[in-house]
Amino acid sequence: MDGMRPAATLVFTDRDQWWEYSPFFLTINVNKKDITLDLDSTEGLDLARRLVGWADVVVENYTPRVMERFGLDAPGLHAINPTAVVVRMPAFGLDGPWRDRVGFAQTMEAMCGMAWVTGAPDGPPRLPRGPCDPIGAMHAAFATLVALSERSRSGAGQTVEAGLLESGLNVAAEQVIEHSAYGRLLGRQGNRSPEAAPEGVFVCRDGRRLALSVLTDAQWEGVVNALGRPDWATGPELVTETGRRQVQDNLEEALAGWAAGQEAAEAAALLLAHGVPAAVVADFRNMVSHPLLVERGFFEICDHPVVGPRPMFGMPFRYRGVERWLRTPAPLLGQHNREVLTAILGLQEAEIDLLEEKGVIGTRPVGT
Repeated sequence: MDGMRPAATLVFTDRDQWWEYSPFFLTINVNKKDITLDLDSTEGLDLARRLVGWADVVVENYTPRVMERFGLDAPGLHAINPTAVVVRMPAFGLDGPWRDRVGFAQTMEAMCGMAWVTGAPDGPPRLPRGPCDPIGAMHAAFATLVALSERSRSGAGQTVEAGLLESGLNVAAEQVIEHSAYGRLLGRQGNRSPEAAPEGVFVCRDGRRLALSVLTDAQWEGVVNALGRPDWATGPELVTETGRRQVQDNLEEALAGWAAGQEAAEAAALLLAHGVPAAVVADFRNMVSHPLLVERGFFEICDHPVVGPRPMFGMPFRYRGVERWLRTPAPLLGQHNREVLTAILGLQEAEIDLLEEKGVIGTRPVGT
């Protein structure tokens, strides 16, 4: 089954239909339909081919050999549907010596350099743990829209290759530019930044964390005033960013001592009032009830037939006249087998019953 279904479901394995509880799957797959097909069966592969004949876009992100084994590579798909946009998302490309290697988001984060600049200066590179998946998806989505536009002009189907590694390199380009232009190898700076000094995250009295970032000399003056002009903050060498960077360890230690005696929200408000970029570090539990996002309706409630009502991310953009983006919750496994196979492919109920009996389609994972 879809790899997102068992993700983060270990705490639910004592429940029936435990594969429906993955928060990843529930969030990512709203507004979609779900069917199951055994492509190792003649009937399942035939149904897949018939669906390709109906589709505008066919997307897959296996290693290249998988779709080729079924005869569903780009030439095979275009033989079925010459006007389809075929989107292939291999880890390392459709050709070259690594074409058949498996890769995931974390693989790309290590290979493209993201991990190299993530972590503490005296610690190992650390994986960001996931951003290369949506990065690759967004590159592929953009390329798909371009391909659909070209098809509307020419009428011909298109093939899009959106390799995962290249999309990661596209986002990590700062490191390439710095080294090729200036010979500078970027490294790990923890919570620090090359543009700000001081910058960090500090534990407050209530256990919450305060983030602040001083980008300008005027903002540093705001810090000094907000803290009551303590002696450690008023030296002439601290007036400039260069001077502050040279004693950043001392400044962070002093700021940590100050923060330890403050309530996080009050400290953030005080700094903001003095023109200093600051905020309480939030986790997901805080964000669901954040008054700004509640007022703007960013989270929408989806009532899932197994999991029940849950807040889900909406879209980070708005269209006039669209009040709600999430029309249906994430689908159950095989929930739309009958709907799709009858409405799109014209199968009769008796034919679908026979497919279920033979295990070509189903609504539970094999072995459960």
